Amino acid sequence: MTAQKETAKFTTNMFLAALNAVMFVLVFYLYVVSERKIDDANQLRFETRQLADELRLSSEALTRMARSFVITSDPKYRKHYREILDARDGKRPAPTQDHVADWDLSGLESMPDQAFAKRTDDLVALWQKHGAELENVHLLKRAQKASDQLTQTETRAMRMIATADLVTDELRMEASMLLHDDAYIAAKMAVMQPINEFNEQVDAYTQASVKQAMDNATICRAMFAALGAFFLILLLRSYRNLHAILGDTPESLFARIVEIGKGEFSSVWSVARGLENSVAGWLLHTREKLAKIDTERREALDRAQHAMHLYAALNHANQTILRSSSKEQMLAEICRGAVVYGGLKMAWIGLVDPATKRVRPVATFGEHIDYVARLDISVDPLQPSAYGPTGSAIRADR
Repeated sequence: MTAQKETAKFTTNMFLAALNAVMFVLVFYLYVVSERKIDDANQLRFETRQLADELRLSSEALTRMARSFVITSDPKYRKHYREILDARDGKRPAPTQDHVADWDLSGLESMPDQAFAKRTDDLVALWQKHGAELENVHLLKRAQKASDQLTQTETRAMRMIATADLVTDELRMEASMLLHDDAYIAAKMAVMQPINEFNEQVDAYTQASVKQAMDNATICRAMFAALGAFFLILLLRSYRNLHAILGDTPESLFARIVEIGKGEFSSVWSVARGLENSVAGWLLHTREKLAKIDTERREALDRAQHAMHLYAALNHANQTILRSSSKEQMLAEICRGAVVYGGLKMAWIGLVDPATKRVRPVATFGEHIDYVARLDISVDPLQPSAYGPTGSAIRADR
């Protein structure tokens, strides 16, 4: 029953190992998803901040263009002002993040077309693309609205300079004050404050998303370690169960099976105590049975061969009796047949001398026949030499 229990345990361990592998693949998938969410959250934060910064940068650039035109009356600043408004309103490509300085006048006229990137989708579409819902988009809309109102003040200040027949210092001061007074600064703050709040909320949201994704990734790593340790434990248990089932190493079992297949039963086998019901134990039991069967077969074969030899010797003796012309020839030929056909090493025939009551050899054949010449066999009960096998058989008439 021990081997059957170990077999059941081994099967259970294999099932658990397969389940562990499935769990390992699932956890790895969740880990990849968590890492991807971290990247997505950071990418979402970057793209959102980039779009939000367009409003801030464009507002600051519009202020600089308006103030520069009011001070210098140079029409190129008014032209740049109009271009910035068109870019912000989507009527022309906006500068990329790598060319944020292009909102200003420095080289705007000479900037090649390829320096401008295709305008990014609006923020709501961006967040929907990342599977998130933008709840604070109203802040950007408020900043956009405040910036549009601010452009009215800036346009009015530039119109004062552009439409005047004679631009005096007093007129420049009046137009400049429109762009520097408390009302303008407050309007400017109305643009920047929602953008800053929006950036802070986006940072908080994305940081929370990144933290959650990192926590999930950490959990996945811990599960990796736990599943790995559990897998090692299963391997150790499976090895022990398999050893208890086999009772020996696979190499040793293979060598034993080869010996049985070759019919070699001379080597000594042993099984550790407690593993008698294992594969090695039953293999040893089978080997003992096969060895016993082989021994019995060999013994039966020997007996059959011995009987065949005796039958051949007896048949030869019968033929000799019929064909011999003398007693001496017959006895000598019978001894020869016992050796040649009967398989004996040596054969001899003796007759009892009535006068001396001793057995006298009259015919011999085979190896060591000089042994027969030294025999001293008596049939006289008073003689010690009468109690050997030959003397006893003759006295008992056997």
